[in-house]
Amino acid sequence: VCSSLGFTEPEARNQVRLYPNPFSGNVLWIENSDNDPITDVYIIDMKGSLVQHHQMNSINQNSLNADLNTGIYLVHVNTRNHNRTTHKLVVLK
Repeated sequence: VCSSLGFTEPEARNQVRLYPNPFSGNVLWIENSDNDPITDVYIIDMKGSLVQHHQMNSINQNSLNADLNTGIYLVHVNTRNHNRTTHKLVVLK
C-alpha cells in the first residue's frame, strides 16, 4: 500500500511458519497461528515442478514427511478459509 509517507505492508491473513529452515532432516513442521487449519501443502522445485503434495487430514496435524534433495523449494500452504501463502525452503543434506 502506498501513502504520501511511504509504503506499508498489508497485514498477512494468516501466520504460517515452516521450521526448521534451512531443513536437513525428513520431518518438516508447519505452524499456523490463526484458527484457520492448513488443508494442503505443495512443495515445488525451482524448475516449477511439483515435488510433493500433502493433504493435511487433521486439524492437529502439523508435521509432514518431506524427504527432499538438497536445493531451494517453494512451499505453497493452503488453508480451509482459502488463504494461500508461499514460503522459500532451503534444504541442506
